[in-house]
Amino acid sequence: GGGLLFVGGRAALGDGGYGRSLLAELLPVTLPERKGTFVREEAAAELTAQGRESIICRLEEQAEKNAERWKKLPLLADHQDAGEPKAGAVVLAEVVAGKRRMPLLVTQNYGHGRSAVLATSGSWRWQMLLDHRDQSHEAFWQQLARWLVSGAPGRVSGSTPRPVLSDESRVALRAEVRDRA
Repeated sequence: GGGLLFVGGRAALGDGGYGRSLLAELLPVTLPERKGTFVREEAAAELTAQGRESIICRLEEQAEKNAERWKKLPLLADHQDAGEPKAGAVVLAEVVAGKRRMPLLVTQNYGHGRSAVLATSGSWRWQMLLDHRDQSHEAFWQQLARWLVSGAPGRVSGSTPRPVLSDESRVALRAEVRDRA
């Protein structure tokens, strides 16, 4: 259990060979099996229907206002072809570059934890090109980090076979204790 975030970049994702590494299983996408997936080209970030409702991407409370706010964010400095979402993964945002649309932010639950791909290293432009009072960049990164770790179980967890127990003389308890091993 825990959270793992994969961020795009010149030597990341497909260009970094992640798809052929032990990390491939944890990715919420199937990466392209080619190099040259990273492009230093400005592109817009646009929410999907699921992204409009997601707490990760919420900059405004109302879904329509939120989608409009995302359209007003500065262009990303770069983007990367993250490949195809795996079954069970959710695409929250897409890169829009010309007529091309590709997954930008993809999330999934994995085991007792969560993983996500953000196929850009260029969201810093949201911080640098917006008014200094605008908290869009901070809010997005805080919400993404919080989502990644919120579902992680503690080091010790316990459970009973049923949610409600009667006056029984014996009750089976299950305890899971996690350490580095």
